[in-house]
Amino acid sequence: MGQAFHVRIRIEQLRANLSAADRADYSRAEVRGWLKDAGFEPQGNWWRVDESNLLLEPAEVIEIVPAAEAGAASTHTRRTMVA
Repeated sequence: MGQAFHVRIRIEQLRANLSAADRADYSRAEVRGWLKDAGFEPQGNWWRVDESNLLLEPAEVIEIVPAAEAGAASTHTRRTMVA
């Protein structure tokens, strides 16, 4: 297992990308299910994920921080690049 991250995701952007790729119209619930199936664990407004499962496009990410630094939202450093 690699490093874990907390990620804030642009769900609507991810939904649009998944829908376009699969030529389907996914609901927000289906996108949340897809995230869970892909190894993401919901934690409030954040999703915890191991770096090996971090397969989002940069446009789908609002913020990303190493899980070890994710104590308080005010301490998060804004990052938009996916590892």
